[in-house]
Amino acid sequence: MRYILIACLLLLSACGEEETKAPEPIAEERPVLHLKLDSFENLPGWESDDFQEIVQPLIRSCTRILKRDPLDDFGPIKKAGTYRDWQKICKNFAKVAMSDNQKIRKFFEDNFMPYQVFSGEEDRGLFTGYYEASLKGSKEKSERYAYPLHKRPDDLVMVDLGQFREELKGQRIAGRVQDGTLKPYEDREQIVK
Repeated sequence: MRYILIACLLLLSACGEEETKAPEPIAEERPVLHLKLDSFENLPGWESDDFQEIVQPLIRSCTRILKRDPLDDFGPIKKAGTYRDWQKICKNFAKVAMSDNQKIRKFFEDNFMPYQVFSGEEDRGLFTGYYEASLKGSKEKSERYAYPLHKRPDDLVMVDLGQFREELKGQRIAGRVQDGTLKPYEDREQIVK
């Protein structure tokens, strides 16, 4: 069973029911998600996780949250509350000792609830997150900026293996075509030479 902590969506203060449904999907092809309340003890790795890693991302999110109109809904799911609810959470988070892993974990246990996410009867799925790299660089090579940043090579080929075999869905490989055969692309050490 996959367990997902929807810390960014659901407030403990807004949770009162054992099970709930997400709002109707916007497009017909999107599945209706079902949320089932669970416990932190059931989250794999919960006791051993490094909660320091969430401090800076949450502080950045809170900076934006604190600027919003407190009466606005936080998102399309009513259980997510209003910006006022989240502004209170953000202000409380600022009081947590950021160097103490136990206090950060306790903060989440006191303010959020974990939910299992289902699509119909399906209990497995893909949870997608987005990351935007921010790179610093220089036009001149120096000790600090020793490695060049290259654009994606024109001959780099990405292959979605799921298009060829159902059991490979979600897997992909990259390489370059040489003499009609897909070959692995050089690794960083070979490219830097």
